[in-house]
Amino acid sequence: MRLTLLTAAVLLLSLATRPALALSEQLRDPHLFFPKSFDAQKAALINAALADKQWKFKEGLTSYWEPKFETTLAYEGDTAALNALLARLSQIQGLRVALTFSKDLAKETHGFPPSATWWAIYDHTAPTTLTIRVNLAAKDIDAEQIKLPAPAKD
Repeated sequence: MRLTLLTAAVLLLSLATRPALALSEQLRDPHLFFPKSFDAQKAALINAALADKQWKFKEGLTSYWEPKFETTLAYEGDTAALNALLARLSQIQGLRVALTFSKDLAKETHGFPPSATWWAIYDHTAPTTLTIRVNLAAKDIDAEQIKLPAPAKD
């Protein structure tokens, strides 16, 4: 009986002292979590590009796990929308846009972020790089028509 009371007390105390900040945040609108030292004007340009209504934002997730602090945003759209996003991001000086491909994003997720036509992935360990991961299984993507423009001149 004494052990049961002690266990219950420890459990209640641990629940009462849990930190208020969650380790992940589900996003209902597209925006990236940038490091404090990141250029605010460049961050605004990137977030504006990601929020454009030409591509349909589904959901996102920011994980507050050091050191990456990774944000993944899931989008739906066709090849033309993807190319327009890539063109817009490529115009932002000092931003490196990396393009990667998945045979099927549905096999890379455990429910969240959701499978989509593409993901935009950002993390603090590579603060000047935004990765666009394209789902080759998406019916609206023609891989042969994807165009990654040259980056903006610094």
